[in-house]
Amino acid sequence: MTTATWGLWVASAAGLAQDGQLPGSVPGLDSGGGADVPITGDGTASPTGQTQGPPSPFSPMFLMLALVVVFMIITTTMSGRKEKKRAANMLASLKRGDRVQTMGGMIGTVHEVKEDSIVLRIDDLSGAKAHFSKGAVQAVLKAAKSDSKGEPATAE
Repeated sequence: MTTATWGLWVASAAGLAQDGQLPGSVPGLDSGGGADVPITGDGTASPTGQTQGPPSPFSPMFLMLALVVVFMIITTTMSGRKEKKRAANMLASLKRGDRVQTMGGMIGTVHEVKEDSIVLRIDDLSGAKAHFSKGAVQAVLKAAKSDSKGEPATAE
């Protein structure tokens, strides 16, 4: 671009800015940089000429964010309680003959239930048994069949 064309372009841009036709130009501003409408520190215009203070911490956006955070905390807490209750019910209902899987992935049949531990029969052919904490049971794969008296059938 030559110096003459550059000078014409700058003069043209200054004229458009003065008329408010350039993108990004603010209506009400003269070419000298003075403003008819005062601009506050946060970029908003105050038509009364008074400067505005900082935004309120209780703006609608802040309140919405706070409500979402509270909702997420409540939802997480409730789902954790449900999971604990489900696991406690499962461990309380363990009985002889249930087919279970431990946290380590071992699958076996409950042979004996003690207060805080269980004995699993791991291999039906050899009768190998292992002792586990009740907390090690991850899932009941198949519940034991009950006989007509309501007692669990013996799985020997």
